[in-house]
Amino acid sequence: MLPRHQTITKKIIEKYESGKKAEAINELIYNLKDKDFKVRAACAEVLGNIGDLRTVDPLSQLLNDEHSEARIAAVQALGKIGDAKIVEPLEGLLNDEDSEVRLAVVKTLSKIGGEKTIQPLIKALDDSDIRVQTAAIESLGRMGPKALNPLLKSLESEDERIRASVAKALGEIGDPKATEALIKLANNPSSIVRANTIEALGKIDDPRVVDTLINALKDKDVVVRINAVKALKLAKSEEATKHLIEALKDPDSRVRMWSADALGFKGDSSAMKPLLNLLKDNDPRVKENAIKALGKTGNYEAVPQLMELLRDKDERIKDLADKSLAMIAKKYGLTKDELIRRQKG
Repeated sequence: MLPRHQTITKKIIEKYESGKKAEAINELIYNLKDKDFKVRAACAEVLGNIGDLRTVDPLSQLLNDEHSEARIAAVQALGKIGDAKIVEPLEGLLNDEDSEVRLAVVKTLSKIGGEKTIQPLIKALDDSDIRVQTAAIESLGRMGPKALNPLLKSLESEDERIRASVAKALGEIGDPKATEALIKLANNPSSIVRANTIEALGKIDDPRVVDTLINALKDKDVVVRINAVKALKLAKSEEATKHLIEALKDPDSRVRMWSADALGFKGDSSAMKPLLNLLKDNDPRVKENAIKALGKTGNYEAVPQLMELLRDKDERIKDLADKSLAMIAKKYGLTKDELIRRQKG
């Protein structure tokens, strides 16, 4: 036998699906005042799934329910409906004694979005629960430059998890005004802070970040080095290319793999010989990215070794070599077969 709250909502949903929508909605609204908080919460959840704007006011009244489960259900339901007029009553719940309620509020404000939610989310940055703070930081990262200053202030937090989250959010905003603060953060003792900071700097179009990204290629943490490689992929700098070539010798195969990918994206012919050396790499992912990169650099000198790979026992390696040869041939105005004939001749 189903619990009472499930029995009630099941019957109402069946009524709604049978075409008696108005009657079902009215019944759900009526049950928002049921003596059992589980019924109130369950009916709120169903109303949220229906998404009728006319239910905003009844659901808003449930925000003051004595049971946190009902308050959370109301918050989440209102978030699904997405009406901006609920922002003010939701903001009041940021002082709720239950951190789960506050967390639900921040997540709902994030879904609603818009300028009206910025100030409540900024308020949540001072919450005592790190989950609430982190959710607010992530949300503000999607709000653009208007959230920049509050996030920069949050970098002063002593909690490395907060600093790491803020760094990531600043990267999402991508405003050069955050460059200086992020460069300072790149030497943080915490590897997760450094990793997120380097990733963030890679998303900011500012020439000042290049030296910091290059230095990060020597970091003891492999994730930091990987993020540095990915960031330098987009850097318009000859110095960056030079250091990416050096990163092809990194002891971690993931760094070598992403470095090959970055050099292929840049298409710089100076990377050809180091990339050819990677064709003997023990990690197949590194070898695959090297083959693709050689095709993108379009250098004729890579043809002999790529032709050798057409006889490789690995079908994927053969296919990638074939495609790279076709790319090089196109650069010289030839078909792949013509390129191969010339090499053999």
